[in-house]
Order: sequence, then structure tokens, then C-alpha cells
Amino acid sequence: PDKKYISLDALALDKRYYYDAGRMVALSIVHAGLGPHFFSNSLFVAVTKGVEFVKPLKEFVECDILEKINKLSHINDETEMREYLLNESVFSIAGINIVNQLIARKDEIIDATVKFYHIYRTKPALDQLIDGLKTCNVLEFLQNHPILFEDIVCGNKSKLNNTIIEELSTVMLSEVGSNKRQTENRILAFWRDYLLDCEEENSNCSLEELLVFVTGADTVPALGFGTKIYIHFQHDDKMMYPKANTCGLELYLPTCHTNFDNFKYHMDFGIGNSKDFGIA
Repeated sequence: PDKKYISLDALALDKRYYYDAGRMVALSIVHAGLGPHFFSNSLFVAVTKGVEFVKPLKEFVECDILEKINKLSHINDETEMREYLLNESVFSIAGINIVNQLIARKDEIIDATVKFYHIYRTKPALDQLIDGLKTCNVLEFLQNHPILFEDIVCGNKSKLNNTIIEELSTVMLSEVGSNKRQTENRILAFWRDYLLDCEEENSNCSLEELLVFVTGADTVPALGFGTKIYIHFQHDDKMMYPKANTCGLELYLPTCHTNFDNFKYHMDFGIGNSKDFGIA
């Protein structure tokens, strides 16, 4: 599944990697990061309320163990069931008392086994993760305001559209009536058409790639960027491609293009060839 519960890795537990993961999630939230977005509802409930409120689910049990559990569900003979339970260690490890088990208790055995592997076995790892989330008191905020934080840690990343980009942006225009302002109005119209093409996949550049070009992030952080994206205009006929300052959230649009097709081509080329810091 796309949404995750925690799994147990003994080496990771010994090295306290789960604690480190919790700290990273906490620091990401505090510093206006993107938020984890991968927590399942089960993991969120375990963190905010406790494991006693978590409903055991087969989808979070390892495939090889789940295969053995599912095989048990298809056994309808009592003698065969007892023999199967004796031969498969996954049940004894889960604390199932195999001697004299009745076929009538099969569903109860299955539920108890799922609960052990989903919840009880992973609790040491969960405890470490929770300790890490205490960084900067993030755990306290999660537990006291679960509704506010659920979308940040469990929800899907929001899909970008041109309206969101425009709401995030402030256009730095020249004085009304000036020659520069006339040029900027033309380029601004091209820019808005370009955003629509990116959203509708009529461009070689997606809105996510555009946002990365300007900010370094492919989605809007949970707490926002903290400042607007400033859109400037390059009044230099030699500057054919867009430029960006990701630290200052600034985008510089070329003004030398007199038609939309040229503007779009150079925007696509400039953004598409600037995946990394440095010279494209």
C-alpha cells in the first residue's frame, strides 16, 4: 500500500534508526518541510492515541507470514489444522497455544496472529519512532491536535494547478504607462497561458517541474513557503531563457519573445535543462 505502518528491522532497532526517522519527520514539519504524507491511518492512530486503538490489518503483515495465515483460513479439518499449526512456527512465535486448539477457534487464532505481527511485534520500533517525534515537542502537538496534522502526515500531496501557482506568486511590474510595462503585460499573458499548458500536459514541462525550478520543491510545503514567489522580468534581448533564485523564491522571465510559441519553447528548454544546481 502507498500508506505505511512501521515494520521491524532488528539491526535498525539496535542502531536507533527509527528514532532518527522520527526526528527527521519532526524537524521536517517544524522547518516547513513537505510533511511525510506516507503514514497510514493505523500508524497515525498508534502515534496519537496508542496501539490499543489500532485495528489489526492483514495488509501490514509481511507477505510470507500472511501467506501462511491465509492458508490456515482455508483449512476446515481439525486434525489437519492442528498439524499445520505445529509445523508452521509463525503461530508459535505469535504466542498461539497450539495444543488442543479447536477448528471453531480458527478465526480467533487468525485474528490474534495478525494482531501480533501487525501491532505487538513492531511496538519496539514504534516506541523509538515516537521518541524521535518528541523533538521540538512535535509529538505533543500531534496528540493534542490530530485533526490539524492528519492531512500533513497521512494525506496525499496536493495536486498543483495554475491557480495555486498564481496565488503563490507576486508579479513585479514596472510603472503603468511605461514601455517596460507594455512588454511585461505581453509576457504576463504568455506566462498565464504557459501555466495552463503545463497543467493540461500540453507542455514538455509539468507544474511540479516548474515549481522545482523556482523553489527546489515539487509541492507546496505543509506550512507554505513563508514568502511569495516573486516574478521579475528580464529586460535584456540577449536573455532568452528563464532564470531562478531558489533561495529567494525568484523567477525571472525573458521579455525578448514576441509570440507565445517562442516563449513556450525557451521556457520548456530552460526548465528542462536545469534539473541541478550549476550550469545547464
